[in-house]
Amino acid sequence: MPLYDYMLAALEENGRARGHAATTTTNAAQAALAGGAARAVAVLATSPLELARTRAQGLVGNGVCAAGAATPPRPPAPALPKPQGLGALAATRAAWTGAGATLARDVPFSALYWAALEPARRAVLGGMGYSAGGDGGGSTGGSPSLPPPSPGAAAVANLFAGAAAGGAAAAATTPLDVAKTAVQLADAQCAACGGTTSAAAAADARARGVVATLRALHSAGGLPALFAGVGPRAARAAPACAIVVVAYELLKMAAMPGGGHGMHGMHEAADRAARVALAAVEE
Repeated sequence: MPLYDYMLAALEENGRARGHAATTTTNAAQAALAGGAARAVAVLATSPLELARTRAQGLVGNGVCAAGAATPPRPPAPALPKPQGLGALAATRAAWTGAGATLARDVPFSALYWAALEPARRAVLGGMGYSAGGDGGGSTGGSPSLPPPSPGAAAVANLFAGAAAGGAAAAATTPLDVAKTAVQLADAQCAACGGTTSAAAAADARARGVVATLRALHSAGGLPALFAGVGPRAARAAPACAIVVVAYELLKMAAMPGGGHGMHGMHEAADRAARVALAAVEE
């Protein structure tokens, strides 16, 4: 989220420098671009952890395959030799299995989420009589004639906007989540389920990409297959996004007393945090 803030502030300042008027459409477009780019960086950095989580949750323990077929307990896998040369490269690439599918899910999710969140909380704050810019309002725009939001107003605005934007974005990107899970579980099911998924089929699932996987899912089960789990996904995303954005904005308000705005305000907050951390270390 700090990366998103930096990118959004840079886009807004660049727009003002070029003389572009700030509108709801341009603000949403800037938020979508900043959110998608920031999420892409995060996905590439954490893809191996996401792969491990998906496989751990997708395969049920105690000798039961994810598809529900019972399998005999397997002995512990022998220790594998440390990969070298091309083997090390292959192992490294394997750790990012499904990274493309994760990008295809998370980048649109973040773009939709931030594009919906920014106008929503602007509208809520404006209706409460507060400026949407500066602390607690995300982007640096807003009406200069209105006061900045109080912590309570910022919490309410971000709570409602975060829940609405998070639930809607999660529901809209459910097919991409289903495709990502199918790609990342293909070879894991092959190994864990006694050959339920062949090695060739697992390799094909990884290679054919998100679009082909979506087509295969639609051919097999239609729209219900593409939107499997949409209810739980949206129900989880709505409160999670709301809680995260409220906590982040309140912490940002606490870190920028006096109402820092834009890139300058964020740099001041970063410098202040660095000084506090350095003082703590020195003590």
